[in-house]
Amino acid sequence: MGTFEDMKKGVVNFYVGLAGKSSETAKIGMKKLDIVGVRRSIADEERALGKKVKELIADNSPESITANKEVLAFVEKIRKLEQDILSKEAEIEEIRKAKKPQAPAG
Repeated sequence: MGTFEDMKKGVVNFYVGLAGKSSETAKIGMKKLDIVGVRRSIADEERALGKKVKELIADNSPESITANKEVLAFVEKIRKLEQDILSKEAEIEEIRKAKKPQAPAG
């Protein structure tokens, strides 16, 4: 009868592990989807920054591009978005590390 119990315990552990892996995959997938959205936001901000710089150049603005408040705001927002990506990538790594297989208890 012990063999049946061992087999039952093995099957239960298999399904628990499978459910955990599925949860891990879902969390990682959501983080990657978030990263795609942030990258899209960065592209939008870079496009708007380029448009503003082009306007400043076309207008022969006496104001330095690097001192323009709008330009600086775009650059700062882009930096924050890039930090957001790094943070999400670190979260993905933490999820992966947390689910590494551990040695079976004995």
